[in-house]
Amino acid sequence: DKAKPIQPMSKTLELKNISPLDVKTFLKVQPPFHVSAECLFLRPDEVSEVRVEFDPAFKVDRVCGVVKQKLAVHYQDHPQKDHVNLVGEVVFPNLRLSEEKLDFGSVLNDTTKQLTITLENPFPLPVSYQWMFIEECEMVPPEDLTGRFESFNESGSVRPLGDSGVFRSSATKGFGALEDGGSGPH
Repeated sequence: DKAKPIQPMSKTLELKNISPLDVKTFLKVQPPFHVSAECLFLRPDEVSEVRVEFDPAFKVDRVCGVVKQKLAVHYQDHPQKDHVNLVGEVVFPNLRLSEEKLDFGSVLNDTTKQLTITLENPFPLPVSYQWMFIEECEMVPPEDLTGRFESFNESGSVRPLGDSGVFRSSATKGFGALEDGGSGPH
């Protein structure tokens, strides 16, 4: 649901002062990570919990991605610096295409040329898709559009983690129509 905001994910980090002295720590992290407390004062053997949040809404392009950062721990009046590795992953229902461009080259009049691309779902979410051609007039002047394009398997679904589907596209050049059954999926 696009109207529902994505909620931040959080984990609890436990910090313990293992020294015999009081310790004041400063926690620093960069977005899309956040901490519930940036400064802590711990007595010897005292334990404190800090909530570390990851905001997946930072990925506005709706493309899957992994963010790796370090939570820096600095100490007042002490040169020691520590860090905690942070990993946040955002998964959207995305597909990988075996080709980004279908080049039909020259197609003779009254002939058909068929090209195939493979759709792969390498992510853990199932994907339902619909296929459509963008308006050709945005890319090619209308006077250059003398052929006709047809596609097969214009919608479907691909199961997660490595499953793939096949999409076939044909180009016909000339004034003749495609014959029924002559260039469907094989």
